[in-house]
Amino acid sequence: MHLGAPPNNWLSVFGGSSWQWEPRRGQYYLHNFLREQPDLNYHCEEVQEAVLEVCRFWLEMGVDGFRLDVCAFYFHDRSLKDNPPAEAPHGSHFMFNPYSLQEHRNDIAQPENLHFLRRLRALSNEYEGRALLGELHQSDGEALHHAYTGPDRLQLAYGYWLLGADTLNASTIRRTAENLRFGPNDGWPCWALDNHDFHRSVSRLGLEERPDAALVTLIALTCMRGATCLYQGSELGLPNADIPYEDLVDPYGREFYPSFIGRDGARTPMPWDADKPHAGFSQAKPWLPMTEPHRQLSIRQQETLPGSTLNRTRRFLNWRQGIPALRLGGMHFLDVPTNVLGFTRKHDSQDVSCLFNLSACEVHIPLDGAVLGQPLHGHGFAAVVENGELVLPAHGAWFGATN
Repeated sequence: MHLGAPPNNWLSVFGGSSWQWEPRRGQYYLHNFLREQPDLNYHCEEVQEAVLEVCRFWLEMGVDGFRLDVCAFYFHDRSLKDNPPAEAPHGSHFMFNPYSLQEHRNDIAQPENLHFLRRLRALSNEYEGRALLGELHQSDGEALHHAYTGPDRLQLAYGYWLLGADTLNASTIRRTAENLRFGPNDGWPCWALDNHDFHRSVSRLGLEERPDAALVTLIALTCMRGATCLYQGSELGLPNADIPYEDLVDPYGREFYPSFIGRDGARTPMPWDADKPHAGFSQAKPWLPMTEPHRQLSIRQQETLPGSTLNRTRRFLNWRQGIPALRLGGMHFLDVPTNVLGFTRKHDSQDVSCLFNLSACEVHIPLDGAVLGQPLHGHGFAAVVENGELVLPAHGAWFGATN
């Protein structure tokens, strides 16, 4: 290290060094993200105590729990060792950013993180019915899930397993779920197809002209063991909004534009009514513009159409609420044709089989009553039995009771 240089080679997720010089102190401070967001030094016991007291304040106020942003970033290596270069760059979506070229061995995911999460879990356990949901970063997210969830850590966590995918099929979803495991000491995964950090799945997966494809994938995730994060606008089938550079406010997008157009396309206001200014979101000009494709998919417009994405999503989630096995049951995958995701959920005496055709082609599956069971109705998906076969239409689904 040269005199006057940053302490090491650590990089900020949002570009440049993760060290910023503070002239009044004559020191560098660490920021894993924006320089306006200095990292807390969790190695300091007083910092941990102060954070826990803030959490206690909100628990006393009655919050249901906390969503922990990038919860592997709290601690760094005490000796400030350099990060080595990545053997294989992480995340093809982020190759515009030098951050992907480092192995983040020393700036994040330190063992001390788990000790602090245990302290936070112990605090939340003092209050009935509270939950901790953690966000795990992209690299090695499945291994982190095992480490960070469990009886004395987070109840559930989500990673970037599906959020960053630009193609998604049944085998990918099954492989991801199997890698996460479902042992008695493992926490619950939180399945997410969309969130505020990634382009909306309708556009990311190329499904603008196939709303049924996006819907059946989302519905499949809600039926898997775990929880589901339903991101605002997913129930409307919103595509990613096209935001011109002059309207971008995401500092990440502005830093790396045009190689990366930022995250604002997934952060635009919710369209409530196409006939109102700003689609009914606000009377004043909102933070981000309302785009015309979103206006046409507004809630008011979709509520009048029985087959709209909104109404189908509502119908299915209301139906699912009455099926305990889909909410609480264990899960066992079925060996079914390619591009069909199949599994059973079992809770108490209720067994439910679930088959989802994630392809654009009709699929024929030999009928096995012991596996598929008797059809359940009311969920809004069509499938038929013909000549001893289950016929799943493109982007169709089957639900059967097998007990």
